[in-house]
Amino acid sequence: MTKEDAETGKEAQGKAILSGAEYALLYEDGIPVKWTDASQPILTIGSKKESDKIIVHLDKENLRAGIENLPLGKYVWKETKAQEGYQKGKEIPFEIMYKNQQTEVITTNQTSKEKVIKFTLQGFKYVQSKPKNTHAGYNGIEFSLMPIDDTNGKAQATTQTNPNGRWGWGIF
Repeated sequence: MTKEDAETGKEAQGKAILSGAEYALLYEDGIPVKWTDASQPILTIGSKKESDKIIVHLDKENLRAGIENLPLGKYVWKETKAQEGYQKGKEIPFEIMYKNQQTEVITTNQTSKEKVIKFTLQGFKYVQSKPKNTHAGYNGIEFSLMPIDDTNGKAQATTQTNPNGRWGWGIF
C-alpha cells in the first residue's frame, strides 16, 4: 500500500506531513488481521507497531507498507493515525484472488490518496467612532490572505460588501 497526497502525489503540502501515518489491516468484516493468524503474515515494508494486530507505520522514504503471506480473501487497509495537516484517509478495500495454477505469488497494489485539511475563512471589517456612538462597515479596503510556505493555495483578496453596504465582508 502506498500513501500519496491527493493533489501533489508524493510531495506533502506546506507544513503537512505524509510520513509516519499508521494503517491497520482488517478482514472484510472489520476483524483485525493478526501476526499470529494461521498464515503467519510477514512485514516486508514499513515498521511494526507493538501489537498482535497488524498495524504498520509507513516506510518514511517511500510512504509504503507491505505484508506477505496473506491467504486468499477480502481485506481493508484502515488509517488509524493521520499525520499533521492531513485528514484520515478512507478505508481501502482489496481482494487477493486465485489467478491460476502457475501463479505462486499474487500481488495487489493499493494507493491511499490523502487530502490536506482546508478551511473557509470569513472576515469582517468594522469601524467604531471615538464617541463610540457610530458604527459602520468599512467598505473598499482590500483584505488579502496569503498561503504559507510551499502550499498549493493561491493568494486571494477581496473588497466585497453586503447588499446594504453597511459592513464589508471577505470570504476566502
